[in-house]
Amino acid sequence: MALRAVYLLRSRGRPRGGGGRGGRGRGRSYVGFTVDPERRLRQHNGGRRRGGARRTSGRGPWEMELYVHGFPSDVAALRFEWAWQHPARSRRLPGVTPPRPREQPISFALRLLPRLLAAPPWRRLPLRLRWLRPRPRPPLRPAPPPHVVFEEEEGEGLQRRPRPPRRGQATPPAEAPPPPAGCDVCGGGG
Repeated sequence: MALRAVYLLRSRGRPRGGGGRGGRGRGRSYVGFTVDPERRLRQHNGGRRRGGARRTSGRGPWEMELYVHGFPSDVAALRFEWAWQHPARSRRLPGVTPPRPREQPISFALRLLPRLLAAPPWRRLPLRLRWLRPRPRPPLRPAPPPHVVFEEEEGEGLQRRPRPPRRGQATPPAEAPPPPAGCDVCGGGG
């Protein structure tokens, strides 16, 4: 099954003008859809020339906070993305409260997520939420439906994969695996 993920980005950029309000980066969030989270994060951090979105260009660097996957089709994932981006206009989130005074956009997005997961079109789906942020994480309140599976990324979020060699370049030789060690419990092995 193909990965269809709706992701949440957090900006790590420094505020413009020495702090206060009006910074171009810090505190911003972005919701999007992808089939390859690692590649999409590289695109956002590379700017519009590398395929990043207009809203994220020049406002990074960006970190991927989490993504939701397990959608049966691109259409289902794109509808989830649209509802998360436009909660006040979505029919799936009636009576959504606007952001609280001084509430960061990332906090507002995380506050909406459990309501989206519990909304009628998505509460029937076997969705999974993969956290990429190391602990501690903000609690999701109200709690998402019990069928939503939480996953954790090992290590520090998305790992950069080595780029494949360009055409015409030789691939570096692979290192030989270390010889197997003996088993300390039974004395067997190597």
